[in-house]
Amino acid sequence: MHRTVVWYAGLVCAAAGLTGPVATAAYTSFTAYMAGHLLLGMLAPLLLVLGAPVTLALRAVPVAHARSLTHLLRTPVVRAITYPAVAGVLNAGGGA
Repeated sequence: MHRTVVWYAGLVCAAAGLTGPVATAAYTSFTAYMAGHLLLGMLAPLLLVLGAPVTLALRAVPVAHARSLTHLLRTPVVRAITYPAVAGVLNAGGGA
């Protein structure tokens, strides 16, 4: 249950950073711009990861689909991209 709440909180943070008063005020206020930046770039991804979306997906789909998803997640390409050191380099490189 708490993972679902954290996942939705991440979606709300991402939406708040892209729309609403924070996004519209970002054109006139540097503080609002930075608030949107922090919501979208730092808080939302953290909450989405803490929500464990793969675990939620595996629990929500039928067994046959869960097996297909597990097979996909065990492919060499996905394993290489999700390796912590590679993911950290990709994350750091994306901000440059």
